[in-house]
Amino acid sequence: RRNIPKALLLGTLGITIIPFEHIDGNVQGYATGDRAIAINPVAALPHKTLFHELAHALLEHAKDPTISRAVREVEAEGVSLLCLEALGLDGTEYARGYLQHYLANNELNDITCERIIRTTQRIITAGNPGTRSAGAPSTARSDVARVPHPCAYPRPVRC
Repeated sequence: RRNIPKALLLGTLGITIIPFEHIDGNVQGYATGDRAIAINPVAALPHKTLFHELAHALLEHAKDPTISRAVREVEAEGVSLLCLEALGLDGTEYARGYLQHYLANNELNDITCERIIRTTQRIITAGNPGTRSAGAPSTARSDVARVPHPCAYPRPVRC
């Protein structure tokens, strides 16, 4: 089980946390179009929500209305699932259920899979002080968390 220092992670990625101001208490978190995220202070799994909202911010979902909600949610939750798996954190069963809901028997295409993997690697790398920069793992460290491919998970999460 690995731990990512949140301040390092957010600073490296250029993401800020803003106060949670959503009226609906069932909302776990949200991302804005200006690289800011908010996590509900009573979120069931705040680390899972953090990864999910980071993905929305990094993938700039709020700025691209051409991407369907289903694709946005699959990308963000796919990143969350891979981060949880790579770091040995709780919540993977909820991420799988969320993905299955939004996939609704559709397969992931190569572009979506690549965006999920690339964004996951950016997050894992940004939170690991043994790396040079977000997205560029250091060759000096061999213990950087390995990111599993989405195709390694049970159906319907497949490429």
